[in-house]
Amino acid sequence: NPKRLMLWWTTIACGTAAWISIATSIALPADRSSIAERPGLAGVTGHPNQLGIILAIGTLLSLGIRTTGRARLLLLVLQSGTFLGLLLTRSMTCLTFFIVAASTFFILISPPRQRVTTLLLALPIAAAAFSFGLTNLRDAALNAAGKDTTLSGRTGLWDIIMQQILARPMLGAGFGAFWTEGKGRELVGTWNPRQSHQAYFDVLLDLGALGLVATLLCILSAALLPILRATAARSPLPRESAALIALLLCLLLPYGLGESFLLKADKFPFFIMLWAIIVLTHHPKPQNSGL
Repeated sequence: NPKRLMLWWTTIACGTAAWISIATSIALPADRSSIAERPGLAGVTGHPNQLGIILAIGTLLSLGIRTTGRARLLLLVLQSGTFLGLLLTRSMTCLTFFIVAASTFFILISPPRQRVTTLLLALPIAAAAFSFGLTNLRDAALNAAGKDTTLSGRTGLWDIIMQQILARPMLGAGFGAFWTEGKGRELVGTWNPRQSHQAYFDVLLDLGALGLVATLLCILSAALLPILRATAARSPLPRESAALIALLLCLLLPYGLGESFLLKADKFPFFIMLWAIIVLTHHPKPQNSGL
């Protein structure tokens, strides 16, 4: 079962990273497990946001595993490590991703009638959010959490990036051609970003609107077709598929609104996204009986 194997191996890898990070934060000085400019557990990575998304993904995918006996005990140990480590990273982006993705997962595994009811109940909440204003809602949430409303300088960077996107809106600058060395400092002046810290902006910069549409179609087709098949059959989604679909949808939104990962081969979320697409679209052929 490719889905089950993926969930187990990802949970084991993320759980191991979590417990190593937690152990080193206890055994070593603070400058060995965190960075001065960004409080929070960084552990085996270079930044709390990098560790946070790894642990958030591990915790989410572990929800799709159903097991018993000793394997259940192992699963609980790994889950407790990834969730505790996620909290210690103090990453609002990654914690928001996990909350939304876990909620999506539980909606997907519910019976079709309950799923539709839940989605209908969510519509007034979404309408209220839009009427209040997404920017105002974001600023209110960040103020309540004691975070910077500029998202660590992202909003100012996005204003500049949008001007660059509009210069080549359809085809972009070419894959990998925009973020040349020193480009960020040339644009911003005060710091040297090496990405736009927004998944959609980076694809628009490289491949333009046409490239973004093609990229999203590849991802959404893998995520939405299983939902449509399950709805047509009036059956709940299997837990394994639901965890992977929740991962894909919530990497696009909300995680992609605050971090770059699409088409970036050195990013863990992109690797996991590709793996999820492969196993979701894998349909083994019936075995030939030889008769």
